[in-house]
Amino acid sequence: MPKVSQYKEGILVSEYPPLARVGLKDVKSEFADRIAICNEPHCILVKIHGVSLMTDEAVEFVLSPEHTEITKAVAFLTDPESGYYEHENNILWLVKNIDKPKFNIEVFDNEDSAVEWLSKYS
Repeated sequence: MPKVSQYKEGILVSEYPPLARVGLKDVKSEFADRIAICNEPHCILVKIHGVSLMTDEAVEFVLSPEHTEITKAVAFLTDPESGYYEHENNILWLVKNIDKPKFNIEVFDNEDSAVEWLSKYS
């Protein structure tokens, strides 16, 4: 479901479709695409447009050693005009503050700010 590509040196971008329901299959597909593009630790800009659900299995995989070894930092770029905006921000807050991933994570609604923040880790 997500589309992954190179954004710039050390930063990949992954874009999810509007009102996505993110499951294990989605995050594993994103991970495989990331490895195919850059098989070394990197930062990722994740563009989301109203995530309605992120399954427990998807969160578990994102927090797994396999995933965290290749991830330096994640900037989630949210879209205030999309549906589920506050809901997706609550999901991301839980992942960041309750699950506490081993990589840096922040949420932005401005792409330039997100990329500037990621550049500190790339």
